[in-house]
Order: sequence, then C-alpha cells, then structure tokens
Amino acid sequence: MFERLRRHPKPEREYSPAEIESLLFNSLGRVGKDKPLGYLPIGVLTDICKVDIDELKDELEARGLMVLGLNEKESSVMTGAFFAYDDEALSRVLESGRQVLERSGWPTEPEAFVRHLNIVVRENPDLYALIEDAYGDLKSKKQ
Repeated sequence: MFERLRRHPKPEREYSPAEIESLLFNSLGRVGKDKPLGYLPIGVLTDICKVDIDELKDELEARGLMVLGLNEKESSVMTGAFFAYDDEALSRVLESGRQVLERSGWPTEPEAFVRHLNIVVRENPDLYALIEDAYGDLKSKKQ
C-alpha cells in the first residue's frame, strides 16, 4: 500500500522521545470519535519519529481506523502523506457540513474527502472550518 517515497531531508535537530510521543499522539493517536482525522508527512514518521509505516498502519487498523497513504503527487507533500481517520466520526462531520461541501464542489464521502485535502481552502472560511472540525481542531468549535 505504501510505496517507497522520497526521504525527508535530515531533521534540523534531534527530537526528544517525549516530543516524538506527543507529536504521534496528538496527530494520530487521538484519532477517533472526538478527532475524526489525523495526518503526518511520511518523512516525519520515518525520519523523525523512526516509525515503521506498516506497523503503524497495522496498529491503527487494529483500532478500527481507516488508513490512507498518499504519494507526493496525490498529497502535495514532498515525502507523501499518512492519514488515519475514524470512518463513522468523519462521516458525521461531513454529513453535518454536506451543504458546504456540495457548494464548494468537495466530496462528501470520507476517503474521497481525505484524498481532496491537498487543495488550499483558506479563502473559503466555511469549508476551512469544516476541515478543522474533521481534524478535531477545537478552535473552530462554537462556544
């Protein structure tokens, strides 16, 4: 599933085990009901976190999550992108924002939505807020 991708340039500094654990947990480890979608560049996972992508994929799938690896061309990320998502939770977010997605010409199904994330959307605040919700970004939550 995950083809060999161009390696990320050497990190500028060494990261502590606590920093790596925090990065992995906050980006991928919390994915579930409250954080429907997580992502990290594949180069960060392999070169900084020293993670075996296949083992990570197996671990996340064992938790019932969907995993998607995209190469540079598909993701616009130099080393490729690694996504994990909770299909049911992401479906709920997408359904709640169906009108925004349809108005913006975006897919409403989870995998197609994730594959579409390489498009810059800051100029569309409603769509950007929906994407923040998909990532479980609490800043976009209404008080």
